[in-house]
Amino acid sequence: MRDEHMDRREFLKTLGRLAAFGGLALIGIKALPGLSGRPADESCRSDGICPKCAAAADCGLPQALSFKRETGRS
Repeated sequence: MRDEHMDRREFLKTLGRLAAFGGLALIGIKALPGLSGRPADESCRSDGICPKCAAAADCGLPQALSFKRETGRS
């Protein structure tokens, strides 16, 4: 019958595997474009000139968010 207690070497191997799996899972989650707050292909369409941009109301880029906050637009 096998002893149910884990020795130190086996514990460290298991801990390393779990840490590696967790790191890979985090990298995979960060790589998904829909979870980062904006689509991966979204970029400024009007060279940072938000008042003249037709997409400013729906834009989630930092400069557009600042523009909306300053002007009171939503």
